[in-house]
Amino acid sequence: MSTISGKHIPDVSVGIFYFDKFIHSFMYAVLTLLMINGQFKQHRFSCKRFQAIKNCALLAIVYGIVLEFLQPIISNRTLEVLDGIANILGVLAGIGIFYFIYGIKFLHQKD
Repeated sequence: MSTISGKHIPDVSVGIFYFDKFIHSFMYAVLTLLMINGQFKQHRFSCKRFQAIKNCALLAIVYGIVLEFLQPIISNRTLEVLDGIANILGVLAGIGIFYFIYGIKFLHQKD
């Protein structure tokens, strides 16, 4: 989805907030939340469970940056710094949502 053209997305803005930036943030929040949840709930590699937030956040940020740089090459889109910032804010929102849903106590439990 990060490489498809955004010409069908409405050009709606309120001040400095644009609808497409909200979509970027939302998509990366969901991506990060699902990755952290998957890493944390797996039990095969327990050492990775407690590094899930750091690892998944780093992976999502790198993924977003790489896709931003690839967009001019693989589609008719351009690299936008604000899209990259929106992606990073989405990653941070995903981490915040994970903490909100599962709570800090859940993160420190050992099994």
